[in-house]
Amino acid sequence: MPAKCPHCKGFVTSVHIEEVEGTVNLQPRWRCLTYSCCLCGTVLGVQIDPVALRTETVEGVIQRIQSLPQ
Repeated sequence: MPAKCPHCKGFVTSVHIEEVEGTVNLQPRWRCLTYSCCLCGTVLGVQIDPVALRTETVEGVIQRIQSLPQ
């Protein structure tokens, strides 16, 4: 049985996913995702974008390896 939206009480059978910027002390820090009710738009959850986090981590490791003395 699907969960119910805490705001509109409709059944949540799908969510709207949107990219947003996560900040720390007003400084951009992470790319994040919001999950909103498709019926009323209430935000149901927010998390750091796992794909963006992985991509940024891999890119950082590659840059670090390439900067090592040969």
